[in-house]
Amino acid sequence: MPKNTVIWIVIAILIIAGIVFAVAKSGQNKPSNKSDASTNSTTKVTATPTPTPTEQAVITETKNNCTRNYDPNFFAGKTVDYKNKQVTLTVRGFGDIVIEPNDVAARKTSENFVKLAESGFYNCLTFHRISNLTGDPKNPGRIVQGGDPEGTGRGGPGYTVPAEIGLKHVKGVIAMARTGDQVNPKRESSGSQFYIAVDAVPFLDDQYTVFGMITKGLDIAEKISNAPILGGSDGPPKEPIVIEKAVVTSK
Repeated sequence: MPKNTVIWIVIAILIIAGIVFAVAKSGQNKPSNKSDASTNSTTKVTATPTPTPTEQAVITETKNNCTRNYDPNFFAGKTVDYKNKQVTLTVRGFGDIVIEPNDVAARKTSENFVKLAESGFYNCLTFHRISNLTGDPKNPGRIVQGGDPEGTGRGGPGYTVPAEIGLKHVKGVIAMARTGDQVNPKRESSGSQFYIAVDAVPFLDDQYTVFGMITKGLDIAEKISNAPILGGSDGPPKEPIVIEKAVVTSK
């Protein structure tokens, strides 16, 4: 066989082999129509629930042109050191009143008062009531009352505190307000409303829980008691008297 013929035969064989190889490779790259459970079946997906925002612990609101940050859950599950504490109320336009709770004679009330002060509850609230309980300017029995988040005398944190009646209403004490005996025979205290006795008011003895003394700033409470009020000798001040903040410190 001529040499050239052999060469052409070899070339033809190589060309045919290349075509066969290319067709075979092309077939491997086509999508398969065979159902493959591992790849083509519907995969069950468990949806992760969208996280719902957790209840906001800190309440931020504007009261009396003052920003109030109050955390009602701040003390949840915590042991609170309320002994040997003092609470300073900074009153807008008046000054500071320093309160020393009596954590022996009125333990539960003192603990509650310190907790509320430290959690921010009293920030931006008002002294909503000024009263001369005798109604006689020559025989004053003045008190100033605050601690109501509504500013009406009807609000509070949603609970009461057991009565701890015993300390007397001498000048400069702080005590807790409460509802009357007809609806409150146990004389439980308001959860947050307090009053400061600017004068001695002994006729209130054995009826209300006295839980501390004003150790500094009684003159500030006296100035508050002399502020103009709406009507008679007992009522709200004409202009809001705002507790801008309450700060707890050690004695």
